[in-house]
Amino acid sequence: MSDIRIRNFINGEWQDEVNGKRVPLYNPSTGEEIGSVPISGPETAEKAIATAHAAYKGWRNLSVGKRVAYVLKIRECMIRDAEKLAHGIALDQAKHISEARGEVQRV
Repeated sequence: MSDIRIRNFINGEWQDEVNGKRVPLYNPSTGEEIGSVPISGPETAEKAIATAHAAYKGWRNLSVGKRVAYVLKIRECMIRDAEKLAHGIALDQAKHISEARGEVQRV
């Protein structure tokens, strides 16, 4: 088994699920167990919704220029980490690496 341990990203932080319940994550190509994902409950969903709603209030007041700057920063990070993203897609979706690279490129 690989060491992939998916967590929730809420309010700018990686967080473990409150109830601690997890299910196995499998490589769709091989059926091999490669990690686990949380079973997130209503409490986690409510927390994520509340923090997203609070963040939106600030986001909607940002100028277009600042919003674009954030999008361009995301673009830079995607270019920098394109190969890592492609490998993640290939593993998660059981796609050939060239197809996954194409998906990253199209984004």
